[in-house]
Amino acid sequence: MKNIKKTLLIFILIIISFSTVSAVFSAENDTVIIENADNCNIIFFTDTVYTVNLSGDILLKYKNINFSSDSLIYYPSANTISSDSKSIITVNGAKLELESFNYKLNGQSNAFNNVKLNYANWYARAASLELNEELRKNKQMTKYTMRTARFTTCELEKTHYYISAHKLKFIENEYITVYSAFLKIHGIPVLYIPYFRKNFSKQPINIELGLNQNEGLLVFSEYNLNFSDSVNAGVLVDYYNYRGIGTGMDIDYGNKNIKADLFGYHINEKTMLYNMDTGKYSKLSDRRDRWFAKSIIKGLFKKNIKFTMDARLYSDNLFEKDYKERGENNTVINDYKTEISLTQVYERRLWRITFDRKDEWNASVDKYVQAYRYLPDFKLVWNHIYLNKIRIYYHPEVIVENYEKTGEMFSSSYIFGNYLTKRIKLPEYFQLSATAGYRLSLQNRDVKNVSEEFKRHDIYLKTSIQKRIGNSYFNAAHIFDRAVGFSCQHTTDTMT
Repeated sequence: MKNIKKTLLIFILIIISFSTVSAVFSAENDTVIIENADNCNIIFFTDTVYTVNLSGDILLKYKNINFSSDSLIYYPSANTISSDSKSIITVNGAKLELESFNYKLNGQSNAFNNVKLNYANWYARAASLELNEELRKNKQMTKYTMRTARFTTCELEKTHYYISAHKLKFIENEYITVYSAFLKIHGIPVLYIPYFRKNFSKQPINIELGLNQNEGLLVFSEYNLNFSDSVNAGVLVDYYNYRGIGTGMDIDYGNKNIKADLFGYHINEKTMLYNMDTGKYSKLSDRRDRWFAKSIIKGLFKKNIKFTMDARLYSDNLFEKDYKERGENNTVINDYKTEISLTQVYERRLWRITFDRKDEWNASVDKYVQAYRYLPDFKLVWNHIYLNKIRIYYHPEVIVENYEKTGEMFSSSYIFGNYLTKRIKLPEYFQLSATAGYRLSLQNRDVKNVSEEFKRHDIYLKTSIQKRIGNSYFNAAHIFDRAVGFSCQHTTDTMT
């Protein structure tokens, strides 16, 4: 068998000796294709160890890599390709220019010295370059690590400006990270950057300019910081001609189980007086701190338990609105909202616990006026508990709501609902469903030393028909919700 293999190789050599070379060799887990070469020599050391020596206008392909050179040696037994002459290696969208190289096929890592690299509109040079194969987002990608490097967008051999870095890493279409870098203009350092990371999907700096009749000149700027694959941050610095300077930060975090968005913004605002007759503003000497913060967190635990938190805090509900909407006395409404939800999904049923909290109060520019407070609300819902024997879905709900107007009123509501749903599949992807339910509502309310108790009974009926069209649903429904019983009891508290 060995002699047959050797004879075939010699036969190939005889054929290609009289023409431009084009041949295919089998590597360990893939194929090496010689697209072109002026000359090819196969040298045997043993029956199984040999080299393929190529010269003259060489183009060799392996997986997603192209090798171009005037002199190249392929070692099938060692799975390596090497060259002592100037060569070009193209990996996906990156082009490497080398004086010499030794490349390991199917290797997880390859290192080179004195490299020129061209990627997109970037031109780089490095004393050393290391290529590492990584599995990211279920896809095999190449990470480039350059040391003692410099890069620029200037394509001239003698560049006018460039960034020199102790270390540089990037993955195509993903990110670039730079360590200990200097921005140099004509070789003179003008800026030092200890650390910089940029996601290729985002611009490092975004600047917007605008002119608005109500706001005057507007300048919005955002500086993006990509700390890691899972953490991104944006620093906001804005200028409003009428209001002043606003600053903020937007942080995004995400992994397989948790996603979070944290945002905060503050402006020490100039107060304005709007003249209804002339339609113009006049600036006052007073300033007002206005701010807005929010956090949205979503998590998945044990495959079927979902957690959601949405908290929003406003210095006032006119934070993003026009000055005209404040009213003549410059009154605003402060608003705080929090919602926490815990959900568990099974194959045939779902339950959800939700806590709501909302506080708001009216306040002028400099004094407290009136407060409204919503105490934590509570909602517990079971959705679509499948009653196997009668093939009907049962979904109860429990809701607790509280409301307080400071010094005037306090109210608590308790709602208990029970619903049954029957679904019938119709031809042509139609589905008919009918729901019948009973709801009991209890409310206790204290208004200026008078206690009131309300009780209400409701009958709930709903019919709907649904049709699926591709990935969309069309739904038509009719709902009947009517009170069938109501009672009220008053109690006067005479204590002072």
